[in-house]
Amino acid sequence: MKRGSFFCLFLLLGTLTGCQEAATDAADASANTSELMQDADAPFEVLGPAIAGELIQARSQVRTTTILSMLPDMGRDAAYEVQLEALRIQEAAGEQRIGWKMGGTRVTEAGASPDPSFAYILRSDSLDDGAQLSAATYVDGDVLVEAEIAFIMGKDLAGSSHSAEAVRDAVAAVAGAIELIDIRVVAGEDGEAPGMNHMIAANLSHAGIILTEARLPLETVDLAAETAVVYVDGEEAASGSGNQIMGTTPMDALVWIANALPGQGLMLRAGDVVITGGLYDNPVLATGNSAEVTFSSFGRIGVSMGD
Repeated sequence: MKRGSFFCLFLLLGTLTGCQEAATDAADASANTSELMQDADAPFEVLGPAIAGELIQARSQVRTTTILSMLPDMGRDAAYEVQLEALRIQEAAGEQRIGWKMGGTRVTEAGASPDPSFAYILRSDSLDDGAQLSAATYVDGDVLVEAEIAFIMGKDLAGSSHSAEAVRDAVAAVAGAIELIDIRVVAGEDGEAPGMNHMIAANLSHAGIILTEARLPLETVDLAAETAVVYVDGEEAASGSGNQIMGTTPMDALVWIANALPGQGLMLRAGDVVITGGLYDNPVLATGNSAEVTFSSFGRIGVSMGD
């Protein structure tokens, strides 16, 4: 594909609109995605669901995809358009969104500024404490294990501008969470690694969530001081604390997403679960491994990987 075609395709993605009828054809369209990507004049009614459908199928078929490497200049708005088109396709197929996950929120000792982003969580990705995973359902047979702070919303947050006080008032409870990460978007022939916007389009590599049984009132937990330690096969593998999220507290991440979702025609709703970003550099869970995360306030949760 010529650079001019890349540019035209990028403009097409910048004008994405919801096409519910076309969503039902996404599976068929995704089979011809590479051919469609060569056609800069392809209408969104075909192109949009095809890109989103390819990302969905890469997960269901447990494989990687280079589809987003064909969009080297993808912007943030276009990335969310692709992600949310995939959500529309999955909801049309009977899936139910139960919340949101965040990425780009952890500030490390290197001191880089946070670059927060969001992706969706489906009910089918909600797992029980102690779940045994099947390696056959993940790329390369392994996943990354994140520890996160979770908020359970008690009120809708309608509108487009919310103060920290209003967001705090909308929280019903806080909990600990494990998020599973399975990276499916990889570099194409040019070898250029996918960027953050490509990760957003691919739903931030979300692959599962486990919540602690403990659900505590917000005012009883010092979220900035909350700690999490992950043990893999009984050995400490990583640890972190809540003050690494946004460099302050996970509450600031929640305020960010409450004000970012309306820009995409969405909002936080009562019952939503929001996880606000990993607290450490994630260890790998492979066949035969078990992982347990211990939170200072929420207790322990675990997961293991079978064949």
